[in-house]
Amino acid sequence: MRKCHCTKQKLMKLKEELLAKHLYGLKEELLEELEKGCFKGDDEVVERAKSLVASLDEFRLFYPQLQHPILENLSDKKVFELFEHMKRELPLREEVVKRILVQFLLKFLMGSRCARAPFLVGPPGTGKSQAVEALRYALDRIGVSASVIRVVCTSGKLPEEQMDMKLFGTEVHYSNAHPSEILKLVAQKKHRVVIVFLDEVDKAGVEIVPILVKLLDPAQPLEDNFVSGMFPGRRHDMRYKVFVMLAGNRTGEFEGLPELCDRVEFIEFPPYSSEEKVKVLLNLSYRHLSNVLKRYSAETVRKVARKVLAAHKSLEVTFRYLVNRVEVELLERRYRFLRVGGKKVQRPADRTRIGFCVF
Repeated sequence: MRKCHCTKQKLMKLKEELLAKHLYGLKEELLEELEKGCFKGDDEVVERAKSLVASLDEFRLFYPQLQHPILENLSDKKVFELFEHMKRELPLREEVVKRILVQFLLKFLMGSRCARAPFLVGPPGTGKSQAVEALRYALDRIGVSASVIRVVCTSGKLPEEQMDMKLFGTEVHYSNAHPSEILKLVAQKKHRVVIVFLDEVDKAGVEIVPILVKLLDPAQPLEDNFVSGMFPGRRHDMRYKVFVMLAGNRTGEFEGLPELCDRVEFIEFPPYSSEEKVKVLLNLSYRHLSNVLKRYSAETVRKVARKVLAAHKSLEVTFRYLVNRVEVELLERRYRFLRVGGKKVQRPADRTRIGFCVF
């Protein structure tokens, strides 16, 4: 291999070698090589290389987005646009939208350390999951890139351990050690906000409280176990980019717990009435409408929806089921040869209902 004689070329070669070895955690080895006089005769290059090695910040090289907080200075106009976009994505839930945005803006716009995590409470099919997606979409529309991590909570020791690894990563000494899902998104510059959505929290019970406290405690940095093990001398905090939202069918044992009372805000999602379900269907964002619904007028959709609800008075019709039945009726109108005769199968009343989020 051709040797480098130019001082600048040698320095560039050192930089390449430094980065290559550094990626494998061998910074000390390179320093030892320099001390042994591997480049004797080129004192200037050696000294500059030593300076380069000494000043290198491993933490910043690997995770630059964890070192410098990203602050959003939203104008009043942008805040209003955020509200309007989210309100359109979540019809008939204006008060809910306001309460979620108040906590979000307290943290990301006002820099409050006392902002609370919204805990969305209500039966299936009332819009809890859709509220999370609505916030993500509304942020994207005003130019703030956001991403959602959804974690479904279940009871049991193994699911809790898996959830802990997903949220906080694993220790570096494990053979399959890896960073958390939160870190993977937070460390990317393109993601300005990471929404951590813990769904069905009530099913996990109070056993999940230690995980919630660790995730929600503003007095402690939200650290990744994998990164902390790699860089034990460096502290980091993922909290400045993270907005936590929780959801459950009921508050259950969580309401009144001193560990959570000042960290979460319970926001009720009451069931929709039959007429409200029709209004929600008619007010869905155009991007959510299927091609079947787009072909017909609002008045036609309203009549068909009311017809479906009237035919299912004895059942609690979820929003997803309503949309499907309306689409079926309209499709059969267009293609009459697809119409199915006979009595429709009735669902058992105790069957698990399907949620509001239809997309």
